[in-house]
Amino acid sequence: MRRLAADTRALVLLTAVAVLAGITLSLAACRVVMALHTRFETEGIATIARDPALPGALALLALVVTRTVPAARPLLHTWRLQRWMRRAVRDDALPVPAPVRRLAVDVGVRRLCLIAEETVAAFTVGLVRPRVVVTTGLLVALNDEQLGAVLRHEAAHAERMDPLRRLVAHVAQGWTFFLPYTGHLRRRIVLGMELAADRSAVHHHGRRPVAAALIRLAAVAPVVVGFGAGPMLEARVRQLETGAEPPDPPMTGRVRVGTAVGLAALTWMLLSSLLIAVPSTAGCLA
Repeated sequence: MRRLAADTRALVLLTAVAVLAGITLSLAACRVVMALHTRFETEGIATIARDPALPGALALLALVVTRTVPAARPLLHTWRLQRWMRRAVRDDALPVPAPVRRLAVDVGVRRLCLIAEETVAAFTVGLVRPRVVVTTGLLVALNDEQLGAVLRHEAAHAERMDPLRRLVAHVAQGWTFFLPYTGHLRRRIVLGMELAADRSAVHHHGRRPVAAALIRLAAVAPVVVGFGAGPMLEARVRQLETGAEPPDPPMTGRVRVGTAVGLAALTWMLLSSLLIAVPSTAGCLA
């Protein structure tokens, strides 16, 4: 439970930072645009160009525009995945064998989709009604005990609405890409999701089947997004070996320095924007 609480706090913190940054930058950009428009009409472009605060204000406007790209990327990816999932269910889904369906029901999988694909993979998709997707390759690669552990792992993702939580984390991090600390928070959240799902699988099936499935899938499908892949594999194995949750990954010096630089640059932009906008009486909330 401690890990789940920590993940939730990290997600709330990341979302709060993204919302605060969004409101602050949007209001500052609005004031800058209105102030520059007013000054252009009264003073002309030559006077504005000589203002030492102009570079910082323009940098802020550029930041507001460019940050929409990394924030929109996970939304686009999710939309494509959802579209692929609907097409797969309609055209490529296979009848789930009765033993697999019974096993899925036993471990709490409410919606299961089987795809004819040699790639060994299991994952959960869907923001409102998550669905567990497995491939025929997965059924071939694992025995019943290991398959039950994998299905329970994915059922935990579905129960916790992890696809939605993951999307929120990725969008919030993209919205604040100029602060490496938010990337650190996102990695903590994603790792916490996998560790929590592993603990749920261990609770239902014991440590040995989960470890066997994790090792098996890491060996046969090391680059596939799913149960047995990803850079967090070491932490997941450590949790299985020790029976205890591994500590949060430490924040590296590179993240600390990058965040300090980002905050300094952001402060410069906001102060420059304030100097540009102060003479103007135009408001953005009217």
